[in-house]
Amino acid sequence: MQCSLNVEKPKVSRTPYCARAVNCLDFRSNLVILTVVEINRMPRKSQANPREAVILGILLNGERFGREIRDEYEKRTSDAMPVGSLYTTLERMEEYGFVTSREGEPSDERNSHRRRYFKLTGEGRRALEAAEMMSAAIRGKAVGRGE
Repeated sequence: MQCSLNVEKPKVSRTPYCARAVNCLDFRSNLVILTVVEINRMPRKSQANPREAVILGILLNGERFGREIRDEYEKRTSDAMPVGSLYTTLERMEEYGFVTSREGEPSDERNSHRRRYFKLTGEGRRALEAAEMMSAAIRGKAVGRGE
């Protein structure tokens, strides 16, 4: 039985995970065994996708809770955003360090449920600046020259 440690370079994909695996091949029984020994979170580029960039722009004006972010997103883009998609995106943005969140105080009008507030981080600000530079480049405008 031959075994080797096979560590591949991370591939560009939509899935931000990379697995290290031990591949074992038993030639006598034609059996291939793949055992995952470690799963690591791959670092992400510091650039936001278009949906994230709009949300970062919304948070540029200060801390907001989910419904406020969704309503402003729909107003700015004319696209509907389901609440589930919003929170999935916000959680991913928090994992990447673009935003932080906190729970607000419970209120009687919300049946003691707490709102979750989101705030832009320094990393999120840099991601927004990168998105703005890319947008300017697409439009053929120089960045930082007042155009």
